[in-house]
Amino acid sequence: KTKESDINLSMCKAIKAQLAVKMPSLEVILTRETDKALHEDRNIDNKRRAELANDKGADLLLSIHANAADNKSVNGTEVWILSLDEDTLRQNRKNSGAFVDEGEMMHVENISKSSLGYIIALSNQMTNDPFNNTFARIADTKFKSKGRHSRGVKFNDWTVLYWLNGPGALVELGFMTNPDELAYMTSERGQDELADALADAIVQFINRLDQMAEYAASGAEGQGSSPTEEPAVEDA
Repeated sequence: KTKESDINLSMCKAIKAQLAVKMPSLEVILTRETDKALHEDRNIDNKRRAELANDKGADLLLSIHANAADNKSVNGTEVWILSLDEDTLRQNRKNSGAFVDEGEMMHVENISKSSLGYIIALSNQMTNDPFNNTFARIADTKFKSKGRHSRGVKFNDWTVLYWLNGPGALVELGFMTNPDELAYMTSERGQDELADALADAIVQFINRLDQMAEYAASGAEGQGSSPTEEPAVEDA
């Protein structure tokens, strides 16, 4: 039986291999190299993945997943980014049609809005929202270019994104509960196409960051230094 963790790890390694060719200057770090979790508690495990990206000062955290639904005909990709707006969260969860591990979400409706963790997360979201949306739209477009059915860009309070200081997104590659889509995700062709789409999205996003950094540097009087490439972290 195919495990989601196997698909996720295989995909992250495929993306890393493609990025070594498409953007050799980019440092790509995997949050795990084996099938071993960072912690047995899912919430702590997800927080540690975000902390790894924070410690590295990553330009982007990409969390890779494979989806599931009661209806076996449901298919398609999803790109999720952080939202702390409770009305948005309720609507997106209602329409997601996915089995969601409770350890994957923060449930901000139950978090004190005066807590330091929430204030930091809200501040980070306000700073990173334009970048998160930019990457999500790019990735969604790249999936469509491969002929994949897109279920769109969605919003949730994923634990791994809540604790993240910089930009990030959670990607659902497809539905394991759909036999055709499972076969595609585990095939050589499917792995190559999905990895190619996400590697291209990362390259386009990083190039856009560099362009913005160069523009900002050119506007600073007498100070324009070349932007330093920070790592992209892939979370399986």
